[in-house]
Amino acid sequence: KGHRKGDAKAEQALVNVRRDLKAKIIYKMLAIDLQDILDDQTGELLAFRVEELARRVANEIAVGAVLGDGRSAPASDSDPDYRVFDGTRGLWSMAGDLNTVGSSTYAAAVATVVANVATDNLYDKIVKTLTQVEDLGQGKGVVVPKGSIGALRLLKGEDGHYIFTPGGSVEDAIEARIFEMDMTGSGYDVIANAINGYALYATNDMVRTQFNMNNNTDAMLVERSVAGSLYGHRAAAGYASA
Repeated sequence: KGHRKGDAKAEQALVNVRRDLKAKIIYKMLAIDLQDILDDQTGELLAFRVEELARRVANEIAVGAVLGDGRSAPASDSDPDYRVFDGTRGLWSMAGDLNTVGSSTYAAAVATVVANVATDNLYDKIVKTLTQVEDLGQGKGVVVPKGSIGALRLLKGEDGHYIFTPGGSVEDAIEARIFEMDMTGSGYDVIANAINGYALYATNDMVRTQFNMNNNTDAMLVERSVAGSLYGHRAAAGYASA
């Protein structure tokens, strides 16, 4: 603002919105019968178990952060709560914030919903969604349904030529990293975010093994304590499904 001698300066008013992050333990456990271990002369079965558990935990964190895990609250207090976000602890999903843009002050600050237009193709949807995201210093990412990268490479303009040069990088063309994910039933065709617009706190994997002498099984448990949420102005955007 411009200042004139003798006038009082106007102050900027800031409205802060807060979200507390509390960690929740995400786990995966897999038991193998002793007979199978004895038959595993090459060690491939045990190696598979280690890789499978670590991969599943990492995948659950990624899906939970973007879409949520889709699990419902337990029917009663006596039932186990398998959700990666239980309302107070764990991962606040991008889709969850997009769903509450109209009712949550925090969600309205961090997320933007892009209206569906029937004539938009996949490229249109990606560009429109990325445009609504602020670059917070490390670029942008976009989550699309599985098979989308192939679909983008086959897109043609009105003159019949491919939009993307064969052999060229689609990511370079849209200036964003692309991640494919099963988005069925999520309510969004595309979700974009600032690469550093999601705060994720996670411990290293905690690995435990236990042998059950009663049924001769060797169980391995992998656990990770995690908490996460979008943060910052316009950190994510979603293109609404039709």
